[in-house]
Amino acid sequence: MLFEILTALSQCTSTLLLFLVWESFLIVYANKKEIKLPILHIAGVAIFLFFVTAMLTVAGVPNITTFRIGPEMHTVNLQLFESWSEFQGLYIANIIMFVPLGFLVPLLWPRYGRVWKVLLFCLAFSLIIEIMQLFNHRATDVDDLLMNTIGGVVGYGIYKAVALIGGKAVRVFQTPADKNAPYPFRYEAVILILCVLLLQFFVDPFLPPLIAAPAL
Repeated sequence: MLFEILTALSQCTSTLLLFLVWESFLIVYANKKEIKLPILHIAGVAIFLFFVTAMLTVAGVPNITTFRIGPEMHTVNLQLFESWSEFQGLYIANIIMFVPLGFLVPLLWPRYGRVWKVLLFCLAFSLIIEIMQLFNHRATDVDDLLMNTIGGVVGYGIYKAVALIGGKAVRVFQTPADKNAPYPFRYEAVILILCVLLLQFFVDPFLPPLIAAPAL
């Protein structure tokens, strides 16, 4: 899994372009609306986008050049813990993979400050990954969905511990929290996730790698 995470560095070309375009727009928009956009939030978004890209790489989701539909597609496994005795390390890896997401989402966007919101966010993202894996001849497993969601909740727990220790200091990473905040701030996390998915699927296969992929 470490190699696949390092490989994600070479597949961040479209993600980098997304970050530059989105943050340029957000900075101009924030200035126009006289809204303070913390510099640490911008840095946090860069880290968030890298982790999202790395997660898609590790999961092996398809792009437009590898997308396949056919009788050889894997079936969906809906039996919990069917492979626990053989693949305990994979279960742990699936938990670890979603810990950064569960930590960064509430840290950067206060509207996800409750555990059930982070749980739903991670569940939805994991479900998208599992569905996409069906079209890349990868196993789609309910255990992965559960473990990923648990990892998100663990990440949220780490965030709450940091917030408890640091108090209001976590606000230096956050955009406006009120319900009347402009849509780009309220739904930034969802917008970025969707953009990464679309760019990774349609655009990134045709762009040069950001850096040379690490050798095996």
